[in-house]
Amino acid sequence: MKLSKKLMVMVLALTMIMTFALTGCGGNDGQKESASSGSAGSSGEPAGVTADADYPKDGTINVVIGWSAGGTTDLIARKVAAGMSAALGCNNNCTNVKGASGSIAAAQVAQTSDGQTIWGGMLSAINTYRAMDYNEMTWKDWYVFVSCQTDYVLTVKKDSPYETIDDFMKAAEENPGQLKAGNPGLGSAGHLGAVTLCNAYNVKTNHVPYEGGRAAAVGLMGGEIDYLFLAYGDVKDLI
Repeated sequence: MKLSKKLMVMVLALTMIMTFALTGCGGNDGQKESASSGSAGSSGEPAGVTADADYPKDGTINVVIGWSAGGTTDLIARKVAAGMSAALGCNNNCTNVKGASGSIAAAQVAQTSDGQTIWGGMLSAINTYRAMDYNEMTWKDWYVFVSCQTDYVLTVKKDSPYETIDDFMKAAEENPGQLKAGNPGLGSAGHLGAVTLCNAYNVKTNHVPYEGGRAAAVGLMGGEIDYLFLAYGDVKDLI
């Protein structure tokens, strides 16, 4: 089933949910306010939570995106930042800091405590950092705001010899470790998703890290790798 001019998506039913988060450390000079189980106040806010009418203090929210420009994480983070700035009546400044599955950007944001410097990335990625020995962070170190979910798609070039999932898996089984998959970085959700896919079919492929899902998509277009199992947004415009 050839569905595109440049890329072919072979299976949409075989998906993995990927969660994005805009996450901020600290805030309010280190004082944390949390919602209790009590009833909402007269303002409609949960009991124990007080909105800061002056947020953000300097009129700008800064979003540090942990992957390359043009990929799913980048597109979603920028769209959410635009929505936040419109709702808050402030500016937004988005920058890309690539490397180590988003952990370099996360570490940069973790050094701030102003509550308006935000990490744009995947909640699932944070939970791999300790296992990959990038840093000691877990999701418990952050205030997390989940913005969306996306499906994963298995994608090859249009001129690939694989036109069905069966074609692909048969080739992977007959040539263990020979087919190459691109991913947004070792230990990333894209890497672990591709490994999970291979495990489900009992096949082995070679996993090649890039500096983001979009960079991996460019690698696929250039023939550097054989397939991707990544978030839909990384290849949406190519399909």
